[in-house]
Amino acid sequence: MYNEQHFRNKLTIHKFCEVLVDELLNLKPTSLRVSNSEQPLENRFQRRQTIKHKLEETEEKCSRNRKKRKRCVECYTKFSKELGYKEALNKAKKVTTFCSLCPSQPSVCIQCFEDHLKK
Repeated sequence: MYNEQHFRNKLTIHKFCEVLVDELLNLKPTSLRVSNSEQPLENRFQRRQTIKHKLEETEEKCSRNRKKRKRCVECYTKFSKELGYKEALNKAKKVTTFCSLCPSQPSVCIQCFEDHLKK
């Protein structure tokens, strides 16, 4: 499809897929070079390392063989500022999801994940 319209800059299928994925994920634009060997391997995939946050589900189990739930950090801080820490302990959501790319791997609910992305 790309090669039909841009016959001078032919792309390999692999490179076309990379460009397509980058475009769909709104990553940094890639240069449309024909040969991949011009760039070192680290530089070719560097643009994909710009993702700072990723929401994953924990595999930790409690003593009753259920997934371990922790308080959402964003909900807890919001409620503790408004109502105090005692009320925040009761009102903050308990979730099994966390941000796997942050160093502290904080527990975050799906609703608060967008707020967490801004940090």
